[in-house]
Amino acid sequence: MLRRQRLSIHKPFVDTSTPIAPQAEKNASPHHILNLQQTRGNAYVRRMLDGTLQRQVPTKTIDFSVEEGSVITAGETVETDSPLEDIEQKIAALRAKKLKGEMPGGEEVSGREERVAEIREIREEIASLDAKTLGMTPEALKLKKAEFYAELNRSVPFYMQTNNADILYAYTRGKRNVAGQRTCNVTSLSSALEGLGVSSADFTGDKQLLSLILDEQQAAMTGISEKEEAKEIENIKDKDEKKKEKKQADIRARHERKREDIESWNLDSFRLPDFMQLVVIYVMLTQEIFLSGDKKVKALNIPVNDLKKMAVDNPAQFKETVQQAQQLARNAILKPATFSRYAGLFGIKNENKSLPDWKKIHKMGGWGRMRWDIRELETQIEAEQKKLDAIKGDDKNAQRARKTAQQKINSLKARIKRKEAWIDKKSSSDFTSLDEFEDYFPLDDYKALIEKTYLPLLNSGKQVEISMYNHFVYLIAIEDDGVTVHEVGEGDGKQKKISWEKARAAGYFYSYNVFYK
Repeated sequence: MLRRQRLSIHKPFVDTSTPIAPQAEKNASPHHILNLQQTRGNAYVRRMLDGTLQRQVPTKTIDFSVEEGSVITAGETVETDSPLEDIEQKIAALRAKKLKGEMPGGEEVSGREERVAEIREIREEIASLDAKTLGMTPEALKLKKAEFYAELNRSVPFYMQTNNADILYAYTRGKRNVAGQRTCNVTSLSSALEGLGVSSADFTGDKQLLSLILDEQQAAMTGISEKEEAKEIENIKDKDEKKKEKKQADIRARHERKREDIESWNLDSFRLPDFMQLVVIYVMLTQEIFLSGDKKVKALNIPVNDLKKMAVDNPAQFKETVQQAQQLARNAILKPATFSRYAGLFGIKNENKSLPDWKKIHKMGGWGRMRWDIRELETQIEAEQKKLDAIKGDDKNAQRARKTAQQKINSLKARIKRKEAWIDKKSSSDFTSLDEFEDYFPLDDYKALIEKTYLPLLNSGKQVEISMYNHFVYLIAIEDDGVTVHEVGEGDGKQKKISWEKARAAGYFYSYNVFYK
């Protein structure tokens, strides 16, 4: 029988800076994990709210014990006497429910919609808290809310940009870049919206027009697939007829699967990043936005009803107009100043800002990002080489293991060569040595600037999408030893911890978009 769950919040005391033993965390139940994580994270939050990083920090302990015979499982909650305790319990239950990464890159699917709805409900409860009613000082409640928001950010599901529908593709020197290679922007924006408890159901625009846009994009992508299939088959140079037929069959099968996927596109089942790609086209069709400094490039600004009438009376013109908007949209997603228009269609406010020293950080990213990537790849190669050297014997299993290990090493070396080629062609020549790079913006100064700018935003419950050099990510947390982000462009990017050294080298944080209700 499920009994009442007892939660008690102990009054703060002076010094709780003693580290938690790793074994204690290992043995903790899912509900107790919240207390362990908060003891670490909240100390940092408190120091920033107090305006000093030197102060010894109080903390609290949450007792999730229950009466003997009781059973509390992930997702279950019980009634308590305090709004704070109710929120504590709901967040603990939310964190205890693990979403399964069912798509490539570990992207979660099942339970995602329910997770976002729960985040929304909890955020509404946090917003309704009143210091006077709770018998707390405004500063104490501010701190408490910051703790809640920090935990909720770690509950936001992960998106992987390479899973995105191929809608906002673009062409570079005649080569088509699929949307999954260039939509980190709307993918991170989608995480920020879900962090506010917002879903595609909150879209306030004309859904009928959005559906018509989807129809046109499905037709366009089907046609592109057919042309690419024909070109790939034409380019087969193999003289062996059997091999040629095999390659042709593989190409046809691959494009057939692609067209089946395109046919399955549906507004009601679209992932939010895919839905957002259509929203960007919608904005380019219906709003007045200048996309260039000279105001020569601008969105189409056509009334919604005129577009819907055009779709019926003149389908060919509507098709051409949507494709024109798509061309504008695929460039607009590279301009963070336009993001307020997309978020606004979900009832969300947005601010786009740059740091005072943004040029210095961007400059460092231009020089350092690929060099840091190469450094990490070299470390991976060393680890793989040790594994290869450790393989003993000469039987088939050992030979197969050596071959697999060597292939992995060769793949990592190939990635390094591509990045070195990029450095030779595109990297800035602003720095002549690592020492010069290090002295240009000292790490302590960089860290202090980021903490001062971003911690107050996170503590107030706002959602942040940050820019780094040629990339966007969703910001989860800022801590003493680094930052945590959803790195939407990497397969292991869910809640990825980034050291301060890497953040600076890759140009993290030079500009940002803030989202809030």
